[in-house]
Amino acid sequence: MKEAMKTANEIVAKMVDEDGSPVIGREVDFTGNPPALGFGEEDLEVKLRTSLRSGFHYAGTCAMAPLDSTSPLPVVDTDCTVHGIQGLRVVDASVFPVPISANTQAPVYALAEKIADAILGDYPLGAQS
Repeated sequence: MKEAMKTANEIVAKMVDEDGSPVIGREVDFTGNPPALGFGEEDLEVKLRTSLRSGFHYAGTCAMAPLDSTSPLPVVDTDCTVHGIQGLRVVDASVFPVPISANTQAPVYALAEKIADAILGDYPLGAQS
């Protein structure tokens, strides 16, 4: 990541208009600490720690799996009840045991609807007994 930031910084520094003025400088605030562009090696670590963010939707931290599973380590069962804690459920993207390759909104809605049905004891999409 450090090498990519150095390379991007060097490329942007070379982007000048016909007068030799930085093209990006018009849109970027150089007064930050460290500045958005034009930072040196000593500022690189600070820049990385303060500006990096994930573009992904966080999921999988409370994986749904059988209690005897070791991969992933189980946190909730198929009704999203937390193993070993009575009356606590986790119903969000964190229960998906593997990453979703799309936006998590629709799968979380579907999960919430199914768990709401389970809590109410109503299974409209499941087999009727």
